[in-house]
Amino acid sequence: MSSTTGTDSSQNSTKTLLLDEIKRINERLIHVSVKLDSDQDSARGREGITLTCFFNPVCLTRPLKLLIDAIIPFPPLRLLIPADYPESSPVILKGFKWEEAEEISEEVKVRFNRHIGALSQPICLAEMAGSWQFYIAEVINEYAQRAGVGTFSSKK
Repeated sequence: MSSTTGTDSSQNSTKTLLLDEIKRINERLIHVSVKLDSDQDSARGREGITLTCFFNPVCLTRPLKLLIDAIIPFPPLRLLIPADYPESSPVILKGFKWEEAEEISEEVKVRFNRHIGALSQPICLAEMAGSWQFYIAEVINEYAQRAGVGTFSSKK
């Protein structure tokens, strides 16, 4: 067996594992969906699979929806899943354009990065996606309470 065949087999195994994990994440999380990027060249020379976590708020009261529409869109979280995943953690890609987002997005970024940085390695994709949803919901709740429009829930 050639080393290329072994590498291809390993990549297929990683991709199969990843697709199963993405399916479970998308079934479990309400406001975040994870999708493989159609442009796999966006990893800029790194070996692995790129994907994006999108924030999609659902089931909101009208006042909260209006508030969220005014402060969103949250930029999507772009990740590189290394070829040796799950032995290595997903990597946040630099194309993650928080700097273009509003103050509320910056607060989500700070809390998310602090949390992810405190976790023991390796971190699984489900933990990252769930944490991202949690910190978006937490910051939106605080913002909504200050605005007097209720609360945001991400519990299923």
